[in-house]
Amino acid sequence: DNVAADFPGTANPYFGIAEDVWGSAGTIIVLVALINSGWGCSLAGQGAVVRVYYKMAKLGVFPKVFGHLHPVHRSPHYAIGLQTIFNVVVGIFCGITLGTVNTFGVLGAMITMGMIFVYTCGLVAVPVFYLREHRDEFNMLLHGILPVLGIVALAPVLYYNLNPFPVWPFSLAPIIAFSWLGIGVLVVLWLSSTRPQALEAAGRQIFEED
Repeated sequence: DNVAADFPGTANPYFGIAEDVWGSAGTIIVLVALINSGWGCSLAGQGAVVRVYYKMAKLGVFPKVFGHLHPVHRSPHYAIGLQTIFNVVVGIFCGITLGTVNTFGVLGAMITMGMIFVYTCGLVAVPVFYLREHRDEFNMLLHGILPVLGIVALAPVLYYNLNPFPVWPFSLAPIIAFSWLGIGVLVVLWLSSTRPQALEAAGRQIFEED
């Protein structure tokens, strides 16, 4: 009852709840947990994107320089540098123009919509893959019903992110997310007509170990 009454009007509800439960030490505990969680998620995202840059460069669908490894540390340092600069520029620009809280909300919603699309593609791919490539291993529960349930669970999340359509600046999230998706589709179509072999190789090898 206290959470329901106090949460909407609290500037920092996480700290408020922690302090009510654990006293002044609760704020420190939650702060450390939030920093650790944010840092861990950021590093994971950075690593995933850098790996995609590196693999795409090795396969010839991204500038070759981003497939270069550091002579000592054996890390794709140009790809790391590109993504780091991108992160810093976007973070500072959004922080100045939108404010820190709005930046968190806009970028969080963008990531949510992007992941819904990625997860939905994976869920759709499961029954298609097994029915086409491994029909003898197809299991109705694992490869049919559960993917459908996953899509059904994701649909309301997307729906309530779009309806009602968010006000400024949160309206930027769906506009940018779907525009970026459209650009990606156009790039794939362009590569499929100009460099189909490289695109097919990227699809097969992007997450394979070197």
